[in-house]
Amino acid sequence: MSLGAIIVKEFVEGGVSTTARRPALQDMLRYLDEEAAAGRGIDYIIVHTLDRLVRNRYDDTALGRHSKKQPDCTFHATLVTDIEQAVSRLYDRIHLDPTRRQQLQSALQHQLTSLTQQTTEQLQDYTTHRQQLERQRHKLLQAHYADAIDLDTLKTEQTRITRELTTIQRRQAALSQDLTDTQHLIRQARDLAQHAATAYHGTPDHLRRLLNQTLFDKIYITTNQDASHLTTTATHQPPFDSILT
Repeated sequence: MSLGAIIVKEFVEGGVSTTARRPALQDMLRYLDEEAAAGRGIDYIIVHTLDRLVRNRYDDTALGRHSKKQPDCTFHATLVTDIEQAVSRLYDRIHLDPTRRQQLQSALQHQLTSLTQQTTEQLQDYTTHRQQLERQRHKLLQAHYADAIDLDTLKTEQTRITRELTTIQRRQAALSQDLTDTQHLIRQARDLAQHAATAYHGTPDHLRRLLNQTLFDKIYITTNQDASHLTTTATHQPPFDSILT
């Protein structure tokens, strides 16, 4: 499922039945009773394939019992396809106009320039340290040739210098890659913000959950009295919380 829901319990039954005595349905109703008896209750159940018989039984038992425990709860049984359509409509409302995009581009470019400067300074520090180590290595060799230090001392110091140089090279490579990745992510975030609906509609179901988690912190879905209409609102993840409407 593409919504990002956490599946706690599944009841799966193949085939078609015209009776409420089907095993999976009875197992589900029994599970609801046990959870209620244990004081845990069930906040919400998503039924993937739903016929009239199952829906009536679900409304009469699970939601009826839930409404008694939480009288303010007005949420009705809802098909997962209806929820997916509601989330799809949420993406259709996401908007980043060209003017806002340009403002965003300027702000991101300013941050990127600052990050680039910081990265350049760190890289220069590493370069200076590397040059110092290379000079130390040269002096050690000269001292050994002049019989000022023995071979064991030379090997020990050379090992230390090599280890530090390797660490510096690794950190320099990581810094450079981080800067490249940040530039790429900024472009992706900007493009995704402007074309979120297109991205969502063109994304396979198994990747929509990841897209939801990237853009949104929480998605709230509410229904009217007879569950004929779903209303969807959301809070966004940074940095989209400050750039999307």
